[in-house]
Formats: sequence, C-alpha cells, structure tokens
Amino acid sequence: MPVVKIIDRYVLRHLLMSYGICAASILGLFVLIDVLSNLERLLAKGPFLTVMGDYLVAAVPLAYCQIAPGTFLMAAMFTLSSLNRSNELLALRASGVSIYRVLSPIIVASLLAAGIMAAVQEMVIPAQADTIRRMGKDKPVSSVILSDTGGNVFKVARYFPADKRAEDMVVTVFYPNGSKHWSFHATAAQFDRDRKGWVLHKVRMYTHDEAGRLQVALDRKSGLRLPYVAYPEYLFRTDIVPSDIESADRDVNYLTFAQLNSQYHRQKYLPHLRVKLHSRIASPLACFVLLLLGVPFALRTGRKALLLNVAVCIAAASAFFVVTFYFADMGADGRISPIAAAWLPVVIFTAIGLAFVESVRT
Repeated sequence: MPVVKIIDRYVLRHLLMSYGICAASILGLFVLIDVLSNLERLLAKGPFLTVMGDYLVAAVPLAYCQIAPGTFLMAAMFTLSSLNRSNELLALRASGVSIYRVLSPIIVASLLAAGIMAAVQEMVIPAQADTIRRMGKDKPVSSVILSDTGGNVFKVARYFPADKRAEDMVVTVFYPNGSKHWSFHATAAQFDRDRKGWVLHKVRMYTHDEAGRLQVALDRKSGLRLPYVAYPEYLFRTDIVPSDIESADRDVNYLTFAQLNSQYHRQKYLPHLRVKLHSRIASPLACFVLLLLGVPFALRTGRKALLLNVAVCIAAASAFFVVTFYFADMGADGRISPIAAAWLPVVIFTAIGLAFVESVRT
C-alpha cells in the first residue's frame, strides 16, 4: 500500500476517534443541561420514556449544528497534539512528507463535516420540526404583519408554530381605491389546510364604505345597532400559510433551503430571509474556517501545550461566531447587504486562517 494512503488512514483514524469523543462529550453535556433545566415541564407532557425519546429527537439535531464546527476544530487539535507528543509529525517531516500533506485528510474531513452539518440542517431538522415545536424548543412568533396576493393585510399578535394557531388576528380587505372595506378581528385563528384558509374564531367584522365611514349593522340577537357583525366562526380563504408567518420571525431554523427561497421571493421586504438563505450555505463552512484558524497553533506549540490548544479552540470559535451573529443582525436590520452579512465573516476569517497556515514551517 502506498505510504501516503497509510498516512491518510492513520491520521483519519486518530481524527475520527477524537471527534467521536469530543462530539459525544459536548453533545451529551448540552442535552443534559437542557434536560435538567426543563425537567419539570417535560415530565408534565406524558410518560417519561416517550417524552425523552421525542425530546432527544428534537434536541440532538439542533445541538449538533451548534457544536459541530467547534467540535471538529477541537478534534483536529487533539489529533495533531497527539501526533506531536509521540514525535510522529517530526518523523514524517524528516522523511520528506510535507506538513500540508499530513493536513490534507483533515481538511477533506472538515469539508465532509460541513456536508453532514448542511444535510442535518436541510433534511433532519425540517423533518422533525413539529416534534421540536411540540417539545417546547420553539417560541411563539409575535407582532407579524404581512399581505397575501389579493392585497389583504394580516396582523397577528402571537402565532404558535407547534399548533399552527394564532391569537388576536386582524384581517383587512381593501377597496380597489385603497380604502378599507372590511376588517375581521378574531381572538384566535387556526389554519385549515383542507379548506385552504384560516378559521377565525369569535370574529367581529367591521364594514366601511368607500369614503372610509364605518357602517352600523343590526345585531339579530340583541336587537341593537352595532358597528360590527359578530360570528362565532368565519373561514377566510387566502394563500397565506403557516410558513409565511413563521418566516417573519428572524430565527428561521426549521425550513428547508427550497422553503426559505420560496419565502424570500414571496416576502422580499424581509431582509433576514435573504440573510438566512445565504447563511444556510455559509454556516457549514465554519468547520473548514475554524480548522484554518486553529491548526497552525497546534503545529507550533509542540508537546507541552494541550491546555493552550483548548484555549485557542474556544477563542477561535467564540470570535468567529460573535462576528457571524453581529453581521447577521446587521443584515437582518438592513444596515448592510444580506449577502455581505452572510459571507463576510467566512471570507475574513478564511483569509486570516490562510495567513496563519502560510506561516507554518513545512
């Protein structure tokens, strides 16, 4: 077997072992802390084993996507530190093998880890979205305003994605001249996919003429003339669906790339959707970017700096994610281009990492 293939297999075996230990430890710690902090609420949901099974389905994919880049960096640092302590890197260099050649399987593995992270974001999390929401790992969406293709405006005070249920929904229908025609004030609303609309509950319908004057109607029950007509239930057909309301929230984690793209084209006035669209591609690359930042330190520090390597992992990951979140927030607020918000952190830290790698003695 060629020497280079033996080296690749040897380095990858060390890397996978380190990655498995790091991922299991950090992921287990994340889940344990989350379970203990929500134990009382989880126990109230039903039988313990069933609830915990659903909870793990909900918690593990989300936690994995959060820790994957930092975990891979830590595994790579431990792998190189182990090779340094046993003088194996020194022996490889002495035999004429470039350090870049030793790093090549780790770099390829980082791109594979990025692909796995992207697959979890694209296929696993959206498929388990209802379970995640049912287990309470999703928050209500508040204060949403959006319009359908017919020009009707929806205002939603609170929306609960797990139940596809809205509270305090107001739907306004307009005349062709732009003045208000009808407004439906509902205390609650539930989406009905079969009837392609929202079932409004405890509705008050206000009617205006084209001059904007509120019309008074006779209430059959009380015999009084009131400025509205009351309905216990009213079906309002529209092309607004639950994902439209969910995507109005900045934390859009449960949609596939195709759904995100569709929502962006439907609601181009929401810049955070374009940021999320580009971030869905850019964020998995953090596995590769953090590797470039941290590995040169593991190669330089030799055999006596394991704690320093861990500190470098934490510092590199923290700096990258702080900058990433800051740029994403600016993009969502419209202060910078959504494309720049998603890609500038990757470009900046990749350039820094390449400069670090270039300075390593081969």
